[in-house]
This record gives sequence, structure tokens and C-alpha cells, in this order.
Amino acid sequence: MTVRDGANDIFRPVFFNVSYYNLKIYNRWGELLLESHNAYNGWNGKFKGEDQEVGAYIFMAEAKGFVADAQKMIKGNLTLL
Repeated sequence: MTVRDGANDIFRPVFFNVSYYNLKIYNRWGELLLESHNAYNGWNGKFKGEDQEVGAYIFMAEAKGFVADAQKMIKGNLTLL
């Protein structure tokens, strides 16, 4: 696989066929940096237009499917380089 310049600039968990989506990104102090309800939006490492520090951030993503209202939540850490 070849990585193009800019191909890894957005953090976005991938869910398919969802009727509900919520992505939240927090810094280590618990400050909410991003909340998105659009499955095509992601985090570019900025908050209020400013690049954030290199380090660990927390994400929580929740999605609900069209079929049988299946719900999935994932959470974890991501590292901003």
C-alpha cells in the first residue's frame, strides 16, 4: 500500500449504513475538542483553528445502524504526531 501525502491527516472511525453517529475527541484534561454527528467528518488535529500538541487524545464514537437498530460504541486513545 502506498500512502499519499495528506492521506492520514484526518482521524475518522468508519461505520457503514448508520442512522445515528456521534464522535467526540478529548484532550488529556477532559476538554472536548470535537463533536461530530456526521460520519464523514473527522478530526484534523486542530482546536479553534490551532494545531494541538503532539500526544495522546481520547476518542469515543457511537453509531446506530439502519438495520435492527444495532448500536455500537468504540472508545480508545489516538496519538497525534
